[in-house]
Amino acid sequence: MIYLFIDRLHFKSIVLSLIMILLFLLNTVVAVPGSEARNNGPATAQNLQETDVSRSTGFGFSENILATTTTATPELTVGNASGAPGAVLQVPVNLTSSGEVVAIQFDLGYDPALLTYQQTNAGSLTSTFTVYANDVPGNKIRVIIMDFSNKPIASGSGTVAQLQFQVAATPAGQTCMIELSGVTLSDTQGNLITTNVHNGQFTLLQPPGDMNGDYTVNFLDLLFMTQYLGEPLTGDSLRADFNKDDVVNILDLLEVKKLY
Repeated sequence: MIYLFIDRLHFKSIVLSLIMILLFLLNTVVAVPGSEARNNGPATAQNLQETDVSRSTGFGFSENILATTTTATPELTVGNASGAPGAVLQVPVNLTSSGEVVAIQFDLGYDPALLTYQQTNAGSLTSTFTVYANDVPGNKIRVIIMDFSNKPIASGSGTVAQLQFQVAATPAGQTCMIELSGVTLSDTQGNLITTNVHNGQFTLLQPPGDMNGDYTVNFLDLLFMTQYLGEPLTGDSLRADFNKDDVVNILDLLEVKKLY
């Protein structure tokens, strides 16, 4: 009986020891070599934000994962433009970046048979920056945008330059590309920044009163309209009905005559 009582006591002590070991293991965080062991307590939103990023190895250990961020490549884009002969228009140059750009240089090419360059102004993102613009060979305008305090251009998307052109009075052609070349972007250390470039296009619009489609308004348009006086409105006669009263008559000619 004495031996049986001792064996039971021994068995209980073993069970109690195992329970204590289990409790100890459940409340202990195994540290990753080179890192500090810690118990963050219950998983709350705040704890999750403060806890290092880690993943389980499947054996009760965790390993650190290096979190990295990727900066999007800046984009320089020329906006499309359109206008009738003689019209003055603005061609925007837009930048999309993460705020790392401090200076920009580019050449903007165009067709002088359609457009005449007038001036360049700062854009919404560069209102406090210095903007230089000069003609260079090859029908191009060279634009330099910078700030002498080395201040970066604000992140996001916006206009960095507005180039003003006038459409030719008697243009030769109907469309032309507005192309970027020699694009250079730099950061605060003077390092070049890789850039995606997107060109634009100019489209000539027919002016009001251009009845024969030659992009000018003159007596030839009146001659074109006289062919359809009193005629049913079909085909070209629809175009001759300038005031859209469903008939081609002297009133249409008088309206067009006012435009030249």
